[in-house]
Amino acid sequence: MGASKRTSPTAVVSPQGAAAKEGSGNNTGGQQGRGEQRSCLTSQLRKTKICVYHLKGACQYGNSCAFAHSCTELQSTPDLRKTRLCLAFERGGCNDRDC
Repeated sequence: MGASKRTSPTAVVSPQGAAAKEGSGNNTGGQQGRGEQRSCLTSQLRKTKICVYHLKGACQYGNSCAFAHSCTELQSTPDLRKTRLCLAFERGGCNDRDC
């Protein structure tokens, strides 16, 4: 038998959902700096997908929506490959030539 892919239930998130969660002030010890990382990622992904609510005529965010409302607003998705330091390299020995 083949491996099955595990999925989680789809949650409905507003176009402002990610930004609203950041300001909650729930950064604890090990997660310090996560809010800044998420904010950077959120800004890089802004307007990279069409707003499904706008297509239905139901977007309540207008110009402040994080999703594009037209093809002219649509931005290209940034290349996020190799954006973290290799753990083996950090420990002093990465032998992967393609890393």
